[in-house]
Amino acid sequence: CVYEVKHKYDGKIYAVKRVILTRKSDSEVKALARLDHPNIVRYITCWPSSDNWTSNQERNQVSNTSSDVVTFERDGSEERDDDDEEDEDVTSGMESLSVTESASTAAEPSGINRTDSLDSSNHSGTYLFIQMEFCEGGTLTDWIKARNFMEKQRIIVEIHQIFYEIITGVEYIHANKLIHRDLKPDNILFGADGKVKIGDFGLVAAQTDQNGDPIERSNRGTPTYMSPEQKNKKNYDEKTDIFPLGLVWFEMIWKISTGSERVKLWPDLRDQRFPEGFSDSCQTESKFIMKMLSYSPEHRPHAKDLKEKLEKFFPLDQNVLSQKTV
Repeated sequence: CVYEVKHKYDGKIYAVKRVILTRKSDSEVKALARLDHPNIVRYITCWPSSDNWTSNQERNQVSNTSSDVVTFERDGSEERDDDDEEDEDVTSGMESLSVTESASTAAEPSGINRTDSLDSSNHSGTYLFIQMEFCEGGTLTDWIKARNFMEKQRIIVEIHQIFYEIITGVEYIHANKLIHRDLKPDNILFGADGKVKIGDFGLVAAQTDQNGDPIERSNRGTPTYMSPEQKNKKNYDEKTDIFPLGLVWFEMIWKISTGSERVKLWPDLRDQRFPEGFSDSCQTESKFIMKMLSYSPEHRPHAKDLKEKLEKFFPLDQNVLSQKTV
């Protein structure tokens, strides 16, 4: 679950993600701590704890309101001598937060191993709480839905700008020898300033082992967006992230009015077959997306090359381009 929280002392709003403490969650935190980029959700800190705050949530819940009052406290923090204060970790102040509003309680990550998805009410182990910046601009899923339902207008320059920022963030992830493995509109968010923030690194993985050799991997991810090799093979590289980005770019451009329309369209799209009119109305984009959706990863462009093509072929905000260069 991911909660929108307000810090008791600094008064700022943050996102706190609660996961069962496993090797996977350990990898997620280490990846977030390594990545420092304007288009990546900013990591603040983390702490392990038992799940005893759940009972506090139930006790403090106020009737006739959607908000829960929850306090995240470090185990044993109540019984601390004054002499211990000097030895207190500098992040201890981050470990006491209260929920002011229940955020989109994120469902368990797609493709999660059953051993990692025990019901929290029955789980007696340790949890990891990951504190990150709060992206109040919502998700790309929200952005797409608003335009599919005609609540807002699709503006092609805006689409290219957003996608450019997504590619810029992915290029940075790949440059740090990592693979995201779960890129989809739900995991692409917007900050208060409207800038793209890539989040949810729950399935992040290294590109190679310490010797630079391929790593045998599991086929975890979101089936709707997973590349063919991520679904079917045990060895794959960072090009697996390019395939879902082709699907995402298409979704941003093309209106899909209903769920049934999407169900019919999606298998064709994954096989590089576009709906009638798309290639004619979006000639340049369709050529790029076609390559991104190549069945063989070696035929897909690298994120760096794709970013350069976007700069060359599409009008983009020059201020943003200069910021990326810096």
